[in-house]
Amino acid sequence: MNKEFESLTSKNTGTLVPPPSTDKVIGGMWWLVRKKNEFGEILKYKARWVCFRNHQEHLFNYYDTYAAVARSESFKILLSLMVNRKYSAYQFDVETAFLYAEMDALNYVSQVANYKVPGKETWVWKLNKSLYGTKQAPRQWKAHLVSTLCKLDLASADTDECLFFNTERTLFLHIQVDDGFIIGEKAKIIKHFLTQMSKSYSIKRKKKPTQHLGYTLSWQQNGSVILHQKDFCSKILEEFNMSLSNSIKTPAPENIHNVVSQVSAPFSNLTMQKAIGMLNYLPLHTRPNIMFTTNLLSQFTNPPMTAHWSLVKHLLRYLNWTQCLGLHFTKNEHPESELMGWADADYATYLVTKKSHSGYVIMFLGNPISWTTKKQPVLAQSTTEAEFILMNKCSKEMRWLSNLLTTLNIKLKVSIVELLLVWDWIMQSFRGKSQVNSFELLK
Repeated sequence: MNKEFESLTSKNTGTLVPPPSTDKVIGGMWWLVRKKNEFGEILKYKARWVCFRNHQEHLFNYYDTYAAVARSESFKILLSLMVNRKYSAYQFDVETAFLYAEMDALNYVSQVANYKVPGKETWVWKLNKSLYGTKQAPRQWKAHLVSTLCKLDLASADTDECLFFNTERTLFLHIQVDDGFIIGEKAKIIKHFLTQMSKSYSIKRKKKPTQHLGYTLSWQQNGSVILHQKDFCSKILEEFNMSLSNSIKTPAPENIHNVVSQVSAPFSNLTMQKAIGMLNYLPLHTRPNIMFTTNLLSQFTNPPMTAHWSLVKHLLRYLNWTQCLGLHFTKNEHPESELMGWADADYATYLVTKKSHSGYVIMFLGNPISWTTKKQPVLAQSTTEAEFILMNKCSKEMRWLSNLLTTLNIKLKVSIVELLLVWDWIMQSFRGKSQVNSFELLK
């Protein structure tokens, strides 16, 4: 707490003034957290003074609040690029980042608990900087950081505001609030950049980072990297008392569609929704192998039944067996396959609605960077129509990724055209084998 209070005062976070007669005074509290390493061991205890954002009023205490967050696809692109081109990797963390940004509206905050000035206990702070907890703090900090990076000759990608680059120096930076993951062709260029950053901010740096965006990075001797979320898996298992459960080697039973359609006793909405909410986070980032199961179970959160909960427990047992399972980023043995997409659709998957299920995975330099699997929003009338719906979605994702790579000046030998050739092959194949009424389905 002493260290945090010193940071608040040294950065002139607020000016001590008498309490205003008309303006609202925003309350605050100490937020305590334990920082852990990639093995779950406690590194340090951290304290932060935050204000109650729910006390702020729009157009008086704050205006705009939007601040872009880092996309995991961009981070995976950098990882794939790093292992294939043998780039150096560093990480930096800006200490008390929000306190560098100026406050853009009038805010009065109560004094820090346990550190009130004697004789002026009723006085308050008029904020000069973006204190943690204020709604505009992330936006103000992001604007301050972008301004600093621009001065250091780094530009942000049009398709991802949290990805910065300098093609002349072969430098790529991925930002998540106050954490930065940076890769480059030459380590000395990265070190020079970090030295320049340290002139503007107080930063901590680390070579070959082991954590970023909540991921754990396990560096292998051959230069490859395994990306997993063991800590989060353990947290889920502990939350639902499944840490000591018997392990299962499949994420779902073979007859999963029959199980979800069974009529059974009602189950707790809150427990089911909490479990699905936590489980959905894993397949979005490092566990595409359980995405089908989590998406299917998400359809039965209100009202759930005991049969649905049995499937959740089945999935938790599988996670207990595969906590360290993740994505292995390796050097591509087939350099001609730079950006590739695989897609498939299953016609009329669902027994009741007859809607189709589809999915795709997109690889960059032989490593997965984007994927999804979900029920199609519209009712397809044939297998070909289901494939068309899927190809539309997959091609848009590949176009976005292709544009991002072009912005980073990463040349592609094979691009989205390859996916369109697969689409054309499907249509031609259907035409060659179609019956009399097939033309109506191809309009």
